[in-house]
Amino acid sequence: MAIEKQTTALFPRAVPARRWRRLIAARDSFWKPFSSVKLALILILMLAALTLVGTFVGQVPNYIQVPSAEYAAWLAQAQVRFGPVTPVLDRLQLFYVFDSILFIGTGFLLLLNILVCALNRWPGIWNSIAHNRVRMSQGFYTYAPMKLTAAQPPAQAAETLRRVLKKSRYRVVVSEEAGQYYLFCDRNRLAPLGTYLSHLGLILLVLAYISGQVMGWRHSEFIITEGETQEVGFGTGLSMTLEQFADEWWLSGPPKDYRSDVVIYDNGLEVKQGTIRVNHPLSYQGIRFFQSFYGTSAMMEVQDRDGTVLLQAGVPLAWEWKDRRVGSVSIPEKDLVLWVVLPQAGAVDPLIKPGEVRLEVAREGSTTPIGIVNLSQGQPQEVAGLTYTFLRERPFTGLQVARDPALPLVWVAFTLMTVGMAMVFYFPHRRLWSAVGPRTEGGSALSFRGIVGKDNDFRQEMERLAEKAQQALSKA
Repeated sequence: MAIEKQTTALFPRAVPARRWRRLIAARDSFWKPFSSVKLALILILMLAALTLVGTFVGQVPNYIQVPSAEYAAWLAQAQVRFGPVTPVLDRLQLFYVFDSILFIGTGFLLLLNILVCALNRWPGIWNSIAHNRVRMSQGFYTYAPMKLTAAQPPAQAAETLRRVLKKSRYRVVVSEEAGQYYLFCDRNRLAPLGTYLSHLGLILLVLAYISGQVMGWRHSEFIITEGETQEVGFGTGLSMTLEQFADEWWLSGPPKDYRSDVVIYDNGLEVKQGTIRVNHPLSYQGIRFFQSFYGTSAMMEVQDRDGTVLLQAGVPLAWEWKDRRVGSVSIPEKDLVLWVVLPQAGAVDPLIKPGEVRLEVAREGSTTPIGIVNLSQGQPQEVAGLTYTFLRERPFTGLQVARDPALPLVWVAFTLMTVGMAMVFYFPHRRLWSAVGPRTEGGSALSFRGIVGKDNDFRQEMERLAEKAQQALSKA
């Protein structure tokens, strides 16, 4: 009995074809939307709208973590302004827009859109750089704006023209066919790549922002009273002591200079000393300290009835309210918050006499005071079972502290964008074609034509090139 041999194809032809079509369809469903300039415009408008929201809606200070007890207390204060809309704004993450999923996600989509658009344009740009047609049809030269004649034969005239163009820093490719000579000339042929440098710079800029938001942090109100030490936080193990704050003023009134002499400690060990001025930050291990503002602290002492000191520190009066300077400090042991009020410098306040501060004591999380008293300097008074003393005034410094690991990436991005735009706008890719052929009466006929568009400078340059060529042909 004959045994029939059966063969089965390991990969039937129809299956890969179907899979390939599905892959192409999946690619197109992703590629086409992200290669749209309209999508880029929509994403940019979304980022602009979110930026406006972040500008006009009060944002939670960036040193307050979300979620946390401090954020809950901040929300309670925000509810006074926004009312019943507060939970909605919180759910939409509009109180911390620039750290929100919507803002970062929109930036990431814009990054993909820029990348896909750049890749989509690559074949055409590469062809214009590397694959240029040398011989053009006779119809192309019918409306050529520049036409010359020469007494030399075509070969000699083409060589003369080639030398003129080379002296003008053009790359020249010559082709000969049936006694006709064709020249392709271009200059700055790598200039179109400037578009990709700009796109790459923009992509790196978006990446720098996203990575900075994820891995970096910023404390915009880091306040230290003179003579005191404050922890930086954010898991750094750093603390800073303000040894001295000094300010200088012009005779006309505005501030001349203000500076902070500080010492940085790393896990309790002194690691750096320095002076922080405006536009002259102090850096340590990638963390930068910027001089931002300054003011006055009220040195307060709080004791219980046993004489135990619960607080002896400066209360920075960093906020302003109705011509008054206001600051607060917590006493966790007693679940209290102290609000200290002073008049603005030079202002007359009917409720607060010179040499006094106004003290309001409230329960943590409450806005209703349980005691209000004016304290004269050095004279203790008892409020709600505790003794409060206003010791003196001292200056404080306000710093911005930031760690941005993506800062070098930002500089690279701006450099690429600047170089790319300079290549595109100041060194445009210029292409010129020429045909040199015999004339019936002897000699040669030369035709120029370039892609001019709105480039008037190129039109004038073509006229200059034709003039130089005519002079060289005449001399020859």
